[in-house]
Amino acid sequence: MNSIIEEFNEKAQEIDEYLFFIGTTTFLKRDFDKDKIKVSQKVHNILKANLFLLLYNLIESSFKSALEKICIEITEEKLKYKNIIPELKKLWIEKEYKNFENFSPPKCIRKSQFIMDKIDNIAN
Repeated sequence: MNSIIEEFNEKAQEIDEYLFFIGTTTFLKRDFDKDKIKVSQKVHNILKANLFLLLYNLIESSFKSALEKICIEITEEKLKYKNIIPELKKLWIEKEYKNFENFSPPKCIRKSQFIMDKIDNIAN
């Protein structure tokens, strides 16, 4: 997990450098700074959109890496269903197990919770 955090911190630092560079080298029409390059609103919007892409990629890659790490740990530790935390059980049921697609639980209970309870009963 430390490698995921280190990778996140490295990418976050790159984003910080990008922001610093943009902040120290450009200004919009309404501002004035003789040491900076004047950019149009269109270029400003492009730079801002690029920042959002960088942030999205940071979040997406971090979550993907963390989920992959969880899957590897489950496999390597040969964990059984009963040893997994409830949140992962629900994810597994909702995303992977297609045999419950047409199953209808009582209206007062979420489908994933109802199925998880049934599987827990069977596993125990």
